Amino acid sequence: MIKNFNLNNLDNVMKIWIDTNLEAHNFIQKEYWI
Repeated sequence: MIKNFNLNNLDNVMKIWIDTNLEAHNFIQKEYWI
């Protein structure tokens, strides 16, 4: 389900973002994303 963004969920959203970027672009160093 897609919900409106709530600032209280920022940590969870960023965790999903970094995890999926690292998995999808494993040829790019982690430091690039952070």
